Amino acid sequence: MKIKFQYIVFVFALIGFQASAQKTDENIGTEVVNVVKPYTPTISDAFKVKETPVMEDEDNTKREEIKYNIFSFPVASTFTPAKGKAAGVDRQ
Repeated sequence: MKIKFQYIVFVFALIGFQASAQKTDENIGTEVVNVVKPYTPTISDAFKVKETPVMEDEDNTKREEIKYNIFSFPVASTFTPAKGKAAGVDRQ
């Protein structure tokens, strides 16, 4: 009973949100656009940076030793793959 009530409330909430999102009285109208020439994009103020940055930070040059352990254990598997059959090729 409680789930049915929640379902009904949810459906009415969805209908209410959808109804409030629609505006029927708004008219955006139409416009005519005259294209004078085709679009030709250009990059006029761009330049290539030819320098490579120099990092003089001592913290970046030191490498820390990472210590980790792997806990491996055997896993029982019942999967046995079936033998595959090569696809035939028609000779012409």
